[in-house]
Amino acid sequence: MIREIRFVVTGEVKKPKSGDWFLNSNNLPICAAQDFNVTQFRMLKMELIDEEGRAVHVSETKEIPKKAGQSA
Repeated sequence: MIREIRFVVTGEVKKPKSGDWFLNSNNLPICAAQDFNVTQFRMLKMELIDEEGRAVHVSETKEIPKKAGQSA
């Protein structure tokens, strides 16, 4: 059973993609329902902690592979 959910600021600032966790302008954690094309936010990772205090799931921001010839 899940005891708590933790959100950790990664220090990365970028345009969230669908499924990414980020801090909105009111510093509340939000999961992006769609890709953001303009606005950048501070990214989060989410950790689910079980009754024994172990992390049972950790979400990471997804890296989108670059196409050949595309710069970072």
